[in-house]
Amino acid sequence: MLKRIFGVVAAVAAVVAMSVSMAVPAQAGEAGGRLYVNAEISVSGPGVDEVTTSTLRCKPVGGTHANRVAACREIDRVDGQLAKVDREWNSICTREYAPILVRFSGVIGNDRYSYEREFGNPCIFADSASVLWQI
Repeated sequence: MLKRIFGVVAAVAAVVAMSVSMAVPAQAGEAGGRLYVNAEISVSGPGVDEVTTSTLRCKPVGGTHANRVAACREIDRVDGQLAKVDREWNSICTREYAPILVRFSGVIGNDRYSYEREFGNPCIFADSASVLWQI
């Protein structure tokens, strides 16, 4: 009977240890991810009320970006290739042309990086823009 109790306690301890070790990567992601980033991000155009600019730093996370941790994770997810951060456009949007221009200028890893993308209108922007542009 005593062996059975020790076996159950050991199994519970193993499950607890495994859950704690699985939580560590999420905490490491909050610390800024694996890529160093220091950049200025802006959103402008007739499709937005005013030009918005924010700063973003990853490793460690900082800046004025509204969702710094998620933005850093997005950049990590695409290995710094910003052309891959946006989702496929899936909504039904009007063909109105009121473009929204997003700009990223800064450093990713050890390289200087500049990126621009135009979304045709606010509907397309809302449907497919990455959290990186939602500043």
